[in-house]
Amino acid sequence: MSELLEIKEILKEQYLDMFDLKTVRPGIYQILLPYYYPDGDIYEIFLQKEEDNFIIQDYGLSLMKLSYDTDTESDSKKELIKRILSENQVTMDDGNISVSTKVESLIPNLMVMTDTITKLTSLNLLNRKISKNPFYELLEEFLSSKFIDAGFEKKFLPSEVPFAEDYLAPMAITKTKRNVPICIFPIASNDRCDQVTITVQHYLLSKYHPLLIGIYDNMEDITPKKSAKVTNLLDKQFSYLNKNEEYIAEYLSEKLN
Repeated sequence: MSELLEIKEILKEQYLDMFDLKTVRPGIYQILLPYYYPDGDIYEIFLQKEEDNFIIQDYGLSLMKLSYDTDTESDSKKELIKRILSENQVTMDDGNISVSTKVESLIPNLMVMTDTITKLTSLNLLNRKISKNPFYELLEEFLSSKFIDAGFEKKFLPSEVPFAEDYLAPMAITKTKRNVPICIFPIASNDRCDQVTITVQHYLLSKYHPLLIGIYDNMEDITPKKSAKVTNLLDKQFSYLNKNEEYIAEYLSEKLN
């Protein structure tokens, strides 16, 4: 029996038929459970078998979702996130939430993971209008005003990438003479920097290489270790947006040709 079928049988015994399982890559499986983010996307939970244990993890995608609407770098949000993880007894490493479990405890720990994601997701409802960083809206307004005729898009879905719905580019300019999209990643926090790193790594591992641009709210706010990781992956970075719009527009206009 293949590993995929073995895991399905274990889940079927404990979870009836309220799940599906798909292979992400050899040895890593996404479990599809009837739990959804507020935008309608299914919770992104992955299983990896290690000898007699399973690692349940989200590869940083839960905090990525949260950061779209919430400043996860504020002191209050950091404390709330830390408390949620502690209460649910799950760990987090570079944004990746995970829990290790024996086979017989697989379902209870899956429930712990879904509960953790649900609690994290609820943070975007807490003072949402106050906590949202205006940088993202300002950048969107700036780019859409300059490049709407060049195919500016929000939440660009790269069809060449496996499971692209999990690795959207926040913004993109699609009408280039070489038919190579310009994917633009706003970065205003350490968490967002981690999430951009995850997304771009997935693109490159999938042999997909559009023009990859990072634009920071203020690069000095990002820890050097975090920015160093993403620097090695992006084709071009702008260290701040404010008063740098003309240079950014000039550079992007050149890349359309």
